[in-house]
Amino acid sequence: MRDLDIRALRSDLRLTQQEFADLLAREALASGEGALGVDASMISKWERGVKQASLPYQRVMARMAERSVKVTDRREFISMVGGALLAPIDVGSVERLRLAEAQDFGMATVEQLASEVNGIVSVYESWPPDILFRYIMERQREVTRLLGLKAPPLLRSRLFAIAGRLAALNGNARFNCGDYSGAHQACQEAYQFAELVDDNELRSWTRINQCMFEIFYDRPRSALQFAMDGQVYAGRTGLGSYLANYEARAHATLGDKNKALLAVGRSYSIMDDLSTEDQGDPGFSITTHNRADLDCETSDVFLRLGDAPKAIEYASSARSVYDKTGLPSLRSQVRISEACGLIAAGEIDTARAQMAESVDLFLARPIDALLIWLDSIFRSLNAAQLKIMENERDRVYEFRSRRKSSNAFISGQVAEEALRDRQQR
Repeated sequence: MRDLDIRALRSDLRLTQQEFADLLAREALASGEGALGVDASMISKWERGVKQASLPYQRVMARMAERSVKVTDRREFISMVGGALLAPIDVGSVERLRLAEAQDFGMATVEQLASEVNGIVSVYESWPPDILFRYIMERQREVTRLLGLKAPPLLRSRLFAIAGRLAALNGNARFNCGDYSGAHQACQEAYQFAELVDDNELRSWTRINQCMFEIFYDRPRSALQFAMDGQVYAGRTGLGSYLANYEARAHATLGDKNKALLAVGRSYSIMDDLSTEDQGDPGFSITTHNRADLDCETSDVFLRLGDAPKAIEYASSARSVYDKTGLPSLRSQVRISEACGLIAAGEIDTARAQMAESVDLFLARPIDALLIWLDSIFRSLNAAQLKIMENERDRVYEFRSRRKSSNAFISGQVAEEALRDRQQR
């Protein structure tokens, strides 16, 4: 790398120092080097030999140089840098950016995109996950297009923040569609954007998503790490309460009752300090955390601690609120939680009634993550319990057998997007 002539590489591409810096930053994110801070001043110092680029920058520029010798057209090279890493996941990320001719767009356009992100959040619990995923991808394409244009730093920073939220939403949608690997990668990208613009709210929310994935797939140690890190950025906010409860679930899964109870207490202490506005409405949110949601999550903590009565108590409290929302996903989820507590308490007939209602609600808005959860519950039952819940199990399994998975839908959407991108280039 020491032999690479940075000035010559930039000149071959006919880029200004700032354009080269922007391209280098995007390629760094795309190749997994992380969010490298780089600007025209740094490029100038490297070219003049005042400073030497550190190893991460050297690796990225070496890859850029390897690509540049294969093409001679400036736009073709930039498109290749932006698009070569499209597979294995399409989250409209910075690696797909294409530079375009300079044209103006203003804060009104950016704020409209921010409004659409809020709109996605508002319909998250009611739209089918596969349709939601398609809509998120459409918004990501628009942000990608705008990030490819020249813009003042304030607008670019705002777009990065929006891109990060869309990436995190993409991760949520992928998780609900059963695509754990894609969800994990999307959240990694979201966190990179959060680091890029120093956005603590986005850092916190991304860590919440990662906690959810790790707890769901029984990786409590990594969930605990995400929860502890997220609380550093969240503080005593709704998201901080959420993260404290994930810490409790991780401790409970690891068998540390004292730490689990301390974390539960901290999550409710934070909740008690929040205004009604800061708690927001029950259900999905990227900024708030409602007490009913906390109760539903705490039910899982006590279930993991082996305290079935407490698990039932907290799930019942959440159900009284969730039922008023009319949202099938929330009502199904909380009934599953309550049924788990009832099964642990040996109240299998009452659990069957809750599970029957949950299956009805699940079929009204199927989510692959809930399908996986239901399957794990049925598999954990003994023969006598399963006999009582046989009808509910058969309904779920019959639905699963005739349904094309949302994960397959996602794969198709990604393939279509890759084809569209190639055609445009």
